[in-house]
Amino acid sequence: MFNDLGSKLLRGLFLAISKNPNGIVKDFVSLCDTLVNFENAEADLQELALKLVVNFKVVAGQYWDNYFVNFPKELQDKMKLKFGV
Repeated sequence: MFNDLGSKLLRGLFLAISKNPNGIVKDFVSLCDTLVNFENAEADLQELALKLVVNFKVVAGQYWDNYFVNFPKELQDKMKLKFGV
């Protein structure tokens, strides 16, 4: 199980991103790289990560494909598998 400090940090990060989604745009690739390798967290944190990625895709709308194609290929594959994007 993910440790308590890590859990609190991620919850705070997810809350901050939900309040200001534009704040993560330039670092979203790095965040995604972290999230796809995130395996030992509580189920609700995994669900929050999924919602964050899916919501980001929805907000990006028609620009998502052009944005996502710039992700490293390995990360694209992991995100498709883990988050269905």
